[in-house]
Amino acid sequence: MDAIRITEVIKGLMKLLQNMSDSGEDYDGKIVERVESEVNEMKEELGSWFIDDFEIYRAS
Repeated sequence: MDAIRITEVIKGLMKLLQNMSDSGEDYDGKIVERVESEVNEMKEELGSWFIDDFEIYRAS
C-alpha cells in the first residue's frame, strides 16, 4: 500500500466518522468492523514500518 492509498483510506475513515459524529448516530458494529478491517489492512501493508499504538494520522 503506497502513501497515496493510505492517505485516501485515512481521509475516507475520518470523513465517515466525522459524518457519524455530526449526525449523532451511534457507531454500529458494521462501521467498527469496516474501520478495523481497513486499519488491519494498512498494518499488513506497512509491515515492519508500522508501530503499534503510534498515531499515523492526526486531523487538523
